[in-house]
This record gives sequence, C-alpha cells and structure tokens, in this order.
Amino acid sequence: MDQVYKDLANDATSFMNSARNWRFPRTPTYHFYELMNPPYNSTAPFWRDRREEIFANLRAVTKKETVTFLCYCEATEASFALPMGPHTNSTYGFGFLDAKDSFLVSTKDGLVKALRALSIHDPVLYKWRERKLECTIPRNRIYTFGNTKTTVLNLRPGTKFFYFEMGEQDVKD
Repeated sequence: MDQVYKDLANDATSFMNSARNWRFPRTPTYHFYELMNPPYNSTAPFWRDRREEIFANLRAVTKKETVTFLCYCEATEASFALPMGPHTNSTYGFGFLDAKDSFLVSTKDGLVKALRALSIHDPVLYKWRERKLECTIPRNRIYTFGNTKTTVLNLRPGTKFFYFEMGEQDVKD
C-alpha cells in the first residue's frame, strides 16, 4: 500500500474518534467520505490534504470514475464483516495495511453461501473448489470486486484496512 494510506490511517487513529459502520459491526471505523443521502466528507485537514491523491489512486486501480464510500478500520477481537457485493453500485474493495491472517471469501452463489463462510476458521483446511467458493489470503495491497459476487472478509484481530466503493461510470481514456 502507498505511504499516503499509511499516513492517513496514522492521522485518523491519532486525531479522530472511531465510529461504527453497519458493514463492519464492532469494528472501530474512521469515516472519510460517503456519497449517500446525506453526503459526508470529513473536514479533517489531513484528509483534505490527501483526498485527491487517494481518489486518483482508487480510480487508477478500479478504472471507475466516482468514489462513493471510503473508511478505515482496525479489527478487534469482537470485529466481523458482513457480506459485501450485490447491494453496491459497481465495484468495491479492500486495501490492507496489515492483513493479520484475515482472508476474503467470494461466491457467485448468493448471500446464504457467503454467510456460511463467516464460520470458516482456517482457510488452509477448507475445500474451496468443492464448495464453489474462492479464497484470497491478502497481502498488504488493494483487492477489488465487482457487484456480481458476494464477498466476506473474515477478520482477525489487528487487521488494518481501508474499505471503498466506486460508482458505475468507467474512467474515460
């Protein structure tokens, strides 16, 4: 992950109060941006200074024009993530600063299969192909997914990551 993400995470945890987000219950979350009703754009100076660089990076990675959501999370012992996917506008993703043995599980077979994946404790012992699931054991980089798959992030304590959603428009060359 680029240094700009690390600096933003350090400043957020030093100068902001954590909040909660429905996507990651019981996880300290730092909100920066959301194009929902009503829209939200953090007024923290360290966010304003880095916003365009981060948006340009996300646009380059996803090939989508509009950032619709961005937050930073640090998982605790009680943290978990709800399945992501079909409810998002287009593309969503995770940028890991420290993956801590967390893993991503994706399926095209819907919400129930994704919810069952929340109970998986050890990705090495699980029969992924047999159960028609994909497993990604993340490194410290950005992972993106389209809204045709449902993805679950199985969190481990200490995992540090950004979560983002992008709009539907493709970047024009």
